[in-house]
Amino acid sequence: MKTKLLLSMFVASSIGVAGAADIVGANSKAATNAANYIEIGKSNVWAPFNIHNKEKAGVGVQAKDNKRLSKKKKVDFGGLSRNSKTDKLVDKGVTVNHLYKTMEGNENWWKIHKGIGSFDFVQVGNADVWFGEWSESGAKDNFKGRQVYYVLHCQLVELQVTPSMVSTNLMVVT
Repeated sequence: MKTKLLLSMFVASSIGVAGAADIVGANSKAATNAANYIEIGKSNVWAPFNIHNKEKAGVGVQAKDNKRLSKKKKVDFGGLSRNSKTDKLVDKGVTVNHLYKTMEGNENWWKIHKGIGSFDFVQVGNADVWFGEWSESGAKDNFKGRQVYYVLHCQLVELQVTPSMVSTNLMVVT
């Protein structure tokens, strides 16, 4: 007799696993009168040379002063991390990505990204799993509009197992 076991697992890379991929995440609520805020979800922006990729854990920034940015135009955190300054936390072994006015001297880049705000975020291992915080201008204005978030790219996989394979650590749905 076979039992179906549904198991949600993080996907660290694009390995060939049958099942539906999904992006799961949330962000704290923006201030009621916020003109600038973020929304977490699946990335839908692509840029060449591996700058941004679609179908990854992503974020969109709604910026009042820049109509090119939108909560509907989500970029992947992998792209943000490749284009941000990274700082290692002392004796923690964790890399914290800090993105604030990156490439500000590049006029074309800054026109597109004006109002991006300040991001501080961490990747979990090598997985497409991220958490952190965003604010309109970082510490400069006491983290105005601060929102915290998490987002992960997960894979729902259906496995066929026999009852003898099930350990006490697994929840079985029959």
